[in-house]
Amino acid sequence: MELILAVLLCFPCCSLYTAEIPYPTISIQSPQPPFYSGDRVTLRCEIQGKGWEYEWKRDNSRIHDVTSETITVSLPEDAGHYACQGLRRQLPTYNSPDRIISMSALPSATLTAEPQSPVFHGETVTMKCEVEVYSNWTYKWYKDETNNVVFEGGIFKITKASESAEGQYWCQGKRTQRPTSSQLSDPVHVQVKALPTATLTAVPQSPVFTGETVTMTCVIESLSGWTYQWYKDETNNVVFEGGIFKITEASESAEGQYWCQGKRTQRPTSSHLSDPVHVGLKGE
Repeated sequence: MELILAVLLCFPCCSLYTAEIPYPTISIQSPQPPFYSGDRVTLRCEIQGKGWEYEWKRDNSRIHDVTSETITVSLPEDAGHYACQGLRRQLPTYNSPDRIISMSALPSATLTAEPQSPVFHGETVTMKCEVEVYSNWTYKWYKDETNNVVFEGGIFKITKASESAEGQYWCQGKRTQRPTSSQLSDPVHVQVKALPTATLTAVPQSPVFTGETVTMTCVIESLSGWTYQWYKDETNNVVFEGGIFKITEASESAEGQYWCQGKRTQRPTSSHLSDPVHVGLKGE
């Protein structure tokens, strides 16, 4: 009887308990998806209980310098598949399901220009930038692959285009909320061409005699559909319209400087002014 009691004292009744191995999960702390280039995304490894040490993996490779509950990743360089695991008293948890951190494309900026290149000297070029998704965009404009902002606003007008306006133009949307910027637009090239030249000839050449007829002709050799306007003595008053301007019975009132210019309805709508021709009377 004493022997049996001793055995019972040495082997008391007990139940074996095996703790269930927890499953980690990864939550996104900030910001919330979609993610864009330049974002810094904070992930948290969530495991029930306390006293865990954490192990992080990206694309199945351990990240050795991070053992904390959270990890912050920068996009685009740190994009990938993330998993975490906890360790406590050398007992590991299961691996968490992968959390994929990937980037969404930034919204597209669309640049349109009217008229399209080439444009003619003195014309106005109107360029418009637009981002169709989200709202509250402001717009910045760049020229010739520099980071210098040449204009801010949705509509960029180049008035009286000249050679200095030539180049490549881009635009980009900016705003205070995420995404804070759009992609750069495709470039638009602005090429400025010289206006066609009007050529004025006069027969006979000056000086002419009183009473003679002076026949002046205005011609533009390029393009078609031209009409012609004539000016005298550096005024903007049109003194004649037509390709051939005749001064009959020349007198002192006909003396002066004459210019002509082509006009038409299509672009370019005008030519350069011709070089001047002087009409002077010869004394008797």
